[in-house]
Amino acid sequence: MYKIIIPDYVMEDIYKIKEYIFRMSFSIDTANKIYNEIMANILTLKVFPSAYPIFKNNLRVLTVRKKYRIFYKINELNKEVTVYYIFWTEQDYNSIVH
Repeated sequence: MYKIIIPDYVMEDIYKIKEYIFRMSFSIDTANKIYNEIMANILTLKVFPSAYPIFKNNLRVLTVRKKYRIFYKINELNKEVTVYYIFWTEQDYNSIVH
């Protein structure tokens, strides 16, 4: 099993997504459901980190609900997965992700 590392700035982005969904839907249940789904997908990387394609520079991408892209790298030596970014699929992440 791999250790999952989610830096604070990524967690802030995930919380911002949750807040946005709540503001748009007026439903805390919907916001919590999507938040939990994002986190559950990230946690699958503990077991199957290589299951998702490489985007560039060994940065892999996991897509959740066809709406959110999670970018991460695998450190095989330390058995760690570090999440670097989460974006809405509509965002221009190509110029940001390196």
